[in-house]
Amino acid sequence: MAEKGKAPSKNHKWDATKGRWVVKSFEERQKGRNILLQGKNNPIRIVHDTIRNVNAAKEVRRKAAEKANPPKEEPKKSNLKTKGPKVKSVGTVDFNVNTASGLAAYNKALKASKTNKSKTDKDKDKSTTEALHGKQNKANAEKQAWLKKTRNSPAAKSKNSRGKPTWSDDERWALQQKHREWKESRKKGNKKKDNLKTDKKPTNPIELQSGLNKNKKKKKKATNPIGLQFGR
Repeated sequence: MAEKGKAPSKNHKWDATKGRWVVKSFEERQKGRNILLQGKNNPIRIVHDTIRNVNAAKEVRRKAAEKANPPKEEPKKSNLKTKGPKVKSVGTVDFNVNTASGLAAYNKALKASKTNKSKTDKDKDKSTTEALHGKQNKANAEKQAWLKKTRNSPAAKSKNSRGKPTWSDDERWALQQKHREWKESRKKGNKKKDNLKTDKKPTNPIELQSGLNKNKKKKKKATNPIGLQFGR
């Protein structure tokens, strides 16, 4: 007697007399299905089964293609350590000299340590901080000092309708920087004006005419009777 084994699909049943799997009848295959998916001439069942069969055929073709052309295996990652960045130090500060920015920062810190004749790591770290962040730290210190000085100014205390500050600290500081630039440019402009000691002549026709009239001596008209009579 043949071994029963696994059913080829759910549409097959085991025939004990024949000793093999046979396809179920249509009525047997429809048992347990929704009432809308039963009946030989039911259009809903026909569409449903067609879509199911098409998808099943696609899956069979996909598996056959994968079996014929198996995907390439990815190379195994080696446990060897990859070459890391090239690091140079000034004091206790490390710089990645493989990058352009890291190399520039390293050269700047090294030059500062040699200029200041720094010997210990503490001195080198101090010179490195001053060379790389000195201007930024000074600017931040100046900003914080000005904000503290003007914390009670009307601009700092003003609030909008929602009760929030009208001007943030960064906005006030940016406005202050613009004001300083304007004062500096005005100062330079005044110096240039002081150096130019040339008398500018009026070019406007009205100003020229009024200037000519001013230079002429106006004759006083006689107002007394004797002056009117004798033309004096």
